[in-house]
Amino acid sequence: MAPGKDRQSEDNAKDAVSAAGATTPGFSISHERPAPETEPHVIAPLIVALPDGRRLTARKWSLSGIRDEILSAEDLTGARLMIPFQGIEVGFPVRLAPSADGSVWAFEGLTGRQREALGLFYRNLISGKMAATDEIITALDTPVDLIPMGETEEEEASGKARMKPRPLRIVWNIVYYVALFAVVVGYLGSFAWERLDHVALSNARYMAPILEIAAPANGFVAGVIVPEGTPVPAGAELMRLSDPETDSGLAEVRSQLAQAKDRLADVDARLAAHKAQRPVARRAATDPSAFDAGISVTPGDYHDTRLRLEQERRLVELELRAVRADRARLDERNRALVIHAPETGTVSHIMVQGGSYQRVGAPLLVFETDAPRQVLGWLDASEAAHVWQGMRATVRYSVAGETHSAPATVTTIEAGTDPLRPDAYGLLVRLDLQGLTLAETRTLLPHNAAVEVRLHRDLARRWFGIGD
Repeated sequence: MAPGKDRQSEDNAKDAVSAAGATTPGFSISHERPAPETEPHVIAPLIVALPDGRRLTARKWSLSGIRDEILSAEDLTGARLMIPFQGIEVGFPVRLAPSADGSVWAFEGLTGRQREALGLFYRNLISGKMAATDEIITALDTPVDLIPMGETEEEEASGKARMKPRPLRIVWNIVYYVALFAVVVGYLGSFAWERLDHVALSNARYMAPILEIAAPANGFVAGVIVPEGTPVPAGAELMRLSDPETDSGLAEVRSQLAQAKDRLADVDARLAAHKAQRPVARRAATDPSAFDAGISVTPGDYHDTRLRLEQERRLVELELRAVRADRARLDERNRALVIHAPETGTVSHIMVQGGSYQRVGAPLLVFETDAPRQVLGWLDASEAAHVWQGMRATVRYSVAGETHSAPATVTTIEAGTDPLRPDAYGLLVRLDLQGLTLAETRTLLPHNAAVEVRLHRDLARRWFGIGD
């Protein structure tokens, strides 16, 4: 039986005896617990383990303390009491307070489980019985410390003195729980309303109207005319390529063109000089009528020489025409090697270096037009009935660790796959930003920068007319 139950039985017996004595005149019977000094001591090993690892075996002790000189002159701070139970030891921390004469070291601050385990060992030694396993388990499994659970009169009076009036407590509890209810409902309700009133785009990003200009033909980078970040008008020269084959062909064609022009001038001079001899040749002609008709009578006469000079002139003109066609073709090819701005805009990035060789189709530079920038986002097809053109939206982006927002408007809604999710089919939503200039968007939102986009369904305005 636990010490708590023994104490309760003794108190009940005391009350019963007192009640019986009260009915008998002249008699007063009372029961008192024996003093600790009169409690019998047992001579059995009880081990005190010190923090330095030494184990002291005390052989004279009771439930109140230990009477053994082996504890004298020892620092018992942090000691543990080890109770040997049939080959096993049950240990727990213990505080031992020496008496004034140093003959007794009393147990202090033992808990209910500790007192129960020590009492079980003590009773078994007194009765000469061995502790059964279930008794050891019961001693170690005492549910609570055996301490009085009621309030003293002083504690009860002190608690009532600090208690507020009942009406004030009622009002306070009502206000507290109403406020708590409002906070919880408002917090959860805001999430529910936001989910109903907003549609979030996934994979939303900032799209700049950029063009990647590639090399139109094989060639070397002859020069970069416009550096990065320079705004230019439409048609401005940005970069020039050179093709050695084209350059050599142009040089050769120019030489041929000069020679053909010289030959044509020589033929024209000789033909003009020959025509100047026409009056003389007519007077010397044997058949003036044939001469006037331009008929050659004999080889080497006036008209035969004239026809040969005119034929030579036609051949030189044909050669000159062919050379000029070659020059035009090479000039066109050379002009194609000059990169021009397709529209008014800015050179964002130059991807090549001067003097490098580039094959046809190789990227040369990135050009951004001055068209308005847009935000592109993807939406599941199930939301098709919840979005429309002209729908309000809010775009949130981060700059230097600070979050900013800007209004936007849905411009186009197209069915298709997101470039970042080619396996998913849904809606591509494009939005125009408002309140930001072109220079601000280029600075704050670079191309393909991730942004947060929330579309506003405006349920409060559509359902209740709030915000019209």
